[in-house]
Amino acid sequence: MNSTFSATPLDAKSLSNINDYWRACNYLAAGMIYLQDNPLLRKPLEADHIKNR
Repeated sequence: MNSTFSATPLDAKSLSNINDYWRACNYLAAGMIYLQDNPLLRKPLEADHIKNR
């Protein structure tokens, strides 16, 4: 089975959208790893919000 495709560079808006998506994913992942409460930081961050290690 052969696959063919044509690749074209992404425009600036598409690259910006991908970057925004990547940053949001990293933010959510870090929140799941380190925070047990207040993941969207709607309140000022306190020591009680961070998971014990």
